[in-house]
Amino acid sequence: MMSKFWLSQILGALLMMLMSGCMAADYQVKTEMLYGSNNCHGSQKEPSLKLIKNEKEWSAFFFNTMAAGKLPQPEVPEVDFTDSALLVIDWGIKSSSGYAIKFSENGSTIVNKELKINVVLETPSPGRMHALMLTHPCIVISVPDKGYDNIVVKDQNKKLFINLIIQNKE
Repeated sequence: MMSKFWLSQILGALLMMLMSGCMAADYQVKTEMLYGSNNCHGSQKEPSLKLIKNEKEWSAFFFNTMAAGKLPQPEVPEVDFTDSALLVIDWGIKSSSGYAIKFSENGSTIVNKELKINVVLETPSPGRMHALMLTHPCIVISVPDKGYDNIVVKDQNKKLFINLIIQNKE
């Protein structure tokens, strides 16, 4: 007959195996950059994230920011919102040229209902001349529309740039 010690060890090992199977694993998700600019014509002074989930929101955002001041007015780029959404990563207003947000090719993941996006933040090179003008760097990327409650954007140094907790999951 098996001793209580060995029985508890086996049951503990089985329990650990079962629990590890229930833990969320990292998995890669398809994300793609659709637009990037150093002048998105927004009014945000600080970094922000905006999740766009339908054509109406996309059209309003496009004409108020990316197409603002352009004549003739460009067509709204077509986006399939069937199983994706658009994420606008906005750095806010900057005081000179030389600032940019680049979408990192390191891949995006969902872990424990958290969508993790990596970006590269470029700043003006020290000692070089840059135009003194207001710029507004942003990028727009397609992301899955489900599977997460929080979006975390980290820079090239793995430092938190900005995050967004999804309030209304429709």
